[in-house]
Amino acid sequence: MAKVKKLRDTDYLYISANIRALELKLVGRAKLERMLAAGEPGAALKILEESGWRVSGVNSAAELENVFAERRAEIFAELSAHVPNQALVDAFRVKYDYHNAKVLVKGAAAGIDGAHLLSGAGRVAPEKFKTAFAENKLSELPPVLFAAVGEAIQVLAKTGDPQRADFVLDRAYFAEFRTLAELSGSEFLRKYVRLSADAANLRSALRAKRSGQELFASLIDGGQAKAGDLIRGTETAEGFLALFNGTPLSPVLEAAAAVFRGAAFSEFEKQIDELLLSYLASAKSDAFSEKPVVAYIGAIENEIAAVRTVMSGLYGSLSADLVRSRLRNGGAL
Repeated sequence: MAKVKKLRDTDYLYISANIRALELKLVGRAKLERMLAAGEPGAALKILEESGWRVSGVNSAAELENVFAERRAEIFAELSAHVPNQALVDAFRVKYDYHNAKVLVKGAAAGIDGAHLLSGAGRVAPEKFKTAFAENKLSELPPVLFAAVGEAIQVLAKTGDPQRADFVLDRAYFAEFRTLAELSGSEFLRKYVRLSADAANLRSALRAKRSGQELFASLIDGGQAKAGDLIRGTETAEGFLALFNGTPLSPVLEAAAAVFRGAAFSEFEKQIDELLLSYLASAKSDAFSEKPVVAYIGAIENEIAAVRTVMSGLYGSLSADLVRSRLRNGGAL
């Protein structure tokens, strides 16, 4: 692992000040309420334009997805150009490399061109990724990603199960996520990686318990609760949830227990999403560290998710109360 660069207290001061100004332009609760009150997509899109969103000509939820992708990619590129430690931003970009890997691996197996689903927010440009895949030049990808794509292709060819290929890529993603967090030198980000790993494992275990599927293949390393303990603990709901007692996931365990008893996943998913967002949002105040950058990335992701929820509701003619119930608190909201 490369040596972590020693940074001064003032290295993040300039970008932190810029982020403070950018945060004022985020789509917050008040503007989301105005969009809901507008009652139809066209009027809601005009409200988004007030915050600088380039939504002219958008006529569907599918077209809006392109706007989200472009917005995320532009913000990551801007942060990458100014953040002193590139690993800090790459830790959040790497997720989209693995999204693209899933699109290409499963698309190739099914004979489908999924190029329109590729994200430009990753470290590897979509066109470069697509070309490497089409011309069998995967070795040009980052090493961990290259190895994971090769393994996922083999697993899918052998089993015919796209979900198992996803598991391979998910484990590799978290491995790179952890490595980049270490390279960033940020203890705050390292804790977020552990929290995210525990959240992913808790979600996987609940789904496996509900569906009767094998749990082992979907578990990832890096959380506070160990994978081996999780596998043994799923024999009873009480034993399993006890593994998360005293961890940052403690606040969502009651909702998780309800899922074990047969409740829908929606309330649990909302609580765990809000817990992750709240952790990121807690970093806003320290201008002399990397934390505002991390908090801003979390706020952007929450903003995009919130706008998607509202606009999907408007395109689908859902009630405003139902849409509100699906919004997550934290970050930009």
